[in-house]
Amino acid sequence: MQSRVGELEENLSKAQKELLKAQDLNSKLQRDLRENVAQKEDQEERIATLEKRYLNAQRESTSLHDLNEKLEQELQHKEAQIKLHEEKIAAIQEKLELAEQKLAQYSKLPEMEEQLKQRMEALTQVRPQAQERHGSAEDRIQRLESNLDEKNAELVRLNQRLKMNEDHNSRLSATVDKLLSESNDRLQDHLKERMHALQEKNSLTQELDKTRKMMEELDQQKTDIMKELAKSRLEIDNVKRQMLQQEIAYNIQQTDALTRSLSPNAVDPSNFSRSASHSSFDTHSLSRRPNKSRTPIEDDPSKLSFGSRSMTEHEWEKMQQAHVLANVQQAFDVSSDAEGDDNDSLFSTADILSPSGHTDAQTLAMMLQEQLDAINNEIRLIQEEKQNTEARAEELESRVGSMEHMNLLARGRSLERQSPPLQLAQLSSELSRDEMHLGDNSGGGASPLTARSLRLERMAQTIAHSQEELRRPGQNTHTPPSPLSSRHSSQESLHKNVYGVPNALNRDAAAAAAAQKKKGLKSSLGRFFSKKEKVKGKDGSGTESNLSLSQSSIAMQDGDLSDSMSISGKVGQKAVEFDRRQKKKERDYRHELLAEAMKAGTPFALWNGPTIVAWLELWVGMPAWYVAACRANVKSGAIMSALSDTEIQREIGISNPLHRLKLRLAIQEMVSLTSPSAPKTSRTTLAFGDMNHEWVGNAWLPSLGLPQYRTTFMECLVDARMLDHLTKKDLRGQLKMVDSFHRTSFQFGISCLKRLNYDRNLLEERRKNCENTNSDVLVWSNDRLIRWVASIGLKEYGNNLLESGVHGALVALDDSFDANSMALALQIPTQNTQVRQSLELEYNNLLRSATDRRPDDMRS
Repeated sequence: MQSRVGELEENLSKAQKELLKAQDLNSKLQRDLRENVAQKEDQEERIATLEKRYLNAQRESTSLHDLNEKLEQELQHKEAQIKLHEEKIAAIQEKLELAEQKLAQYSKLPEMEEQLKQRMEALTQVRPQAQERHGSAEDRIQRLESNLDEKNAELVRLNQRLKMNEDHNSRLSATVDKLLSESNDRLQDHLKERMHALQEKNSLTQELDKTRKMMEELDQQKTDIMKELAKSRLEIDNVKRQMLQQEIAYNIQQTDALTRSLSPNAVDPSNFSRSASHSSFDTHSLSRRPNKSRTPIEDDPSKLSFGSRSMTEHEWEKMQQAHVLANVQQAFDVSSDAEGDDNDSLFSTADILSPSGHTDAQTLAMMLQEQLDAINNEIRLIQEEKQNTEARAEELESRVGSMEHMNLLARGRSLERQSPPLQLAQLSSELSRDEMHLGDNSGGGASPLTARSLRLERMAQTIAHSQEELRRPGQNTHTPPSPLSSRHSSQESLHKNVYGVPNALNRDAAAAAAAQKKKGLKSSLGRFFSKKEKVKGKDGSGTESNLSLSQSSIAMQDGDLSDSMSISGKVGQKAVEFDRRQKKKERDYRHELLAEAMKAGTPFALWNGPTIVAWLELWVGMPAWYVAACRANVKSGAIMSALSDTEIQREIGISNPLHRLKLRLAIQEMVSLTSPSAPKTSRTTLAFGDMNHEWVGNAWLPSLGLPQYRTTFMECLVDARMLDHLTKKDLRGQLKMVDSFHRTSFQFGISCLKRLNYDRNLLEERRKNCENTNSDVLVWSNDRLIRWVASIGLKEYGNNLLESGVHGALVALDDSFDANSMALALQIPTQNTQVRQSLELEYNNLLRSATDRRPDDMRS
């Protein structure tokens, strides 16, 4: 039975190992499948990016073709003009030749000599004028020739550009084709790998099913074997009980017979005889050690005295009891092979009772190791935060520091550099002495980890104490430093001697981070150190006294350095606050200048230089370099208003045409706004910078669904007053808006602003009012339209409207933008007729209820 059980257990363990191997193989295949899926997604993303790049290249090629056509038209026009000029020159030359012929004919006639003399005299009088005319004609001819040469050079350059563009387009198309072919090859390889993986997965699933069936059969066999084992254990227990009862009864009868034989009125040993049952039981009883003291007592009991007989009886009873216990133990040991794991739990009391058991040592070591790892992690986090705060403090100091601040810092550094090596040596020696003292005090009762825990707690207390001192900078100069704070100040001064840049912001950030970390240290280390509070209570007084003695010397040496550090830190804070106050005063002063000029109704031509600079910076929103150029070159509003486009480019250095447009429109607006004779305009919100280029780039373009043009609009400084003056050439060239649908969307966005009279507050208010209701579609943003699409049950298509240029003004004002256009923008497949019908129904309902458009009229 036992061999059968062992074989079955071995089969079960083998089946379990095979199942584990199959599970590992399955997990590996699933991991490979996930990697293949991730690679496929990566390839799809690359294909998408390549398609986008190909589309961009196509758009650039179309724009280059348009430019080429324009240049060819201009070239043809110039050639036609050149032909006309050549024809005129030829006609003039013919006239000149005819006149010379007539003159020769007239000179031959003698009658005409007098008339010729008169005419010659008249000609001599008119000759200088004719020469001047002839010179001007020659000059014109030379100018025309120079223009012709320039045009020819331009033609050559244009031909070269066209060739370069064609080469570039061919290269682009070749690279795109190559990339597409590579991506297709990769996709095919990936598809083959995936199919192979799927086949392997199917085979593995079949193998798994087989192994599961085998496991179920093994489980069934195991349950049957367990039932048989339970029955055999019950039988073995019954046999044990019977054997124990018979053994105990036999031992009791034997002891009774022995005591009777040893008593004074004992029966002769020859009269003692065993029963048949006992004699029969001897064959099954366990072997016993022969007792040597038994034969002389049985042989001649009269030789012993009463005291010796009583001692031998007492010893014999003890021996018999021990023998019975040994038999019981041996009887239980018989079933040790059948019971298996239960044997360890029943007969392991000696290991459990022993105070230095192997399992307790292992668990304690594991607990100590885990807690040590937690401590090391906490210390590493503290060091990382300390480094981050130091880096931030250095950045702040490099941004803010002034000359006075740097002089004071240099003075503080000279004070600090007096004795850094001595302080470092003293500090390390004191720390080593403290550690040695902690180790001596702990003795055998506390582990080295206890000393480490004490040091960590003292570090946390030091950090907290230093934070309190930094919060009370005035009191530190009057009160004597405590040992812990002096130690912290010495460490801080040493650290800042190494880095060379003391800063109060660095100290505040480090102290705040350390105080915040103190809670994490206490929470993570509390469970470990709470067990050793008694040891710390015994050793605390000695270590604290040694620490205070060692740190007091450091505090005496570092007192001046910490004072200099605190002084330099305070000066740094004051410098930062002073700079901030100065900037705020300058900004308030500029606002006051503009407010006074507008309140007094001063014409723009009479504005002075500071007012012009404030207007450019605050209301127009020009960059700092343009403002600096205007400050140097423009001293009054009259000069600013008299600047032409070329003078703006030459004097101020504004080369971007849209930047010049921005400045010219702002000047015209302020001239008309401040002129006493000009009529009052209702569109005054644009003059005060409420709808500047930042609002256009960050708020208005994303609301139209055109955030991809934000960078170009921000670079060109396009504000609301420029929107209505942008041409198609500006949009395609400077602003890179090549897509015609995007330009249409842009124009309808401008139409919405015109209807609202360029009132930003009104626009925001109307958008807020229709945030949760299907009304006032004119002011809907792209995000609001996406939420409407999600509300009608088409959430999976809503994100396709991002960067599409579809917004509420386009829906409300463009009659050509119908439900089919909306479905095309949402990228709904044409075969999905049900979704398209539901979209058409909801879209027409929206047009009827929230716009002035009527889809029924459009159909008719």
